[in-house]
Amino acid sequence: MTCESCGQDLRACKNCRFFSPGTFHDCAERVEDSPVDKERANFCDSFQLNPKFKNNHTAAGQAGDKKNTDWSAFDNLFNT
Repeated sequence: MTCESCGQDLRACKNCRFFSPGTFHDCAERVEDSPVDKERANFCDSFQLNPKFKNNHTAAGQAGDKKNTDWSAFDNLFNT
């Protein structure tokens, strides 16, 4: 499963609410086998999507929409 706005893997350690860089296995949960690549999708049983992930991507999408609207308004100044 990938993010619609950025195309990155959603079920990756870096998007998990338990991701904690610097702790054992970089995880706040006790996991036996930790995925090596924290940015790629995995099948960890403890995975829970970090609520901040959705907020950050929603805000980024809105900022991108505003930027496109600003450019459209600028272009319209010269096309009329």
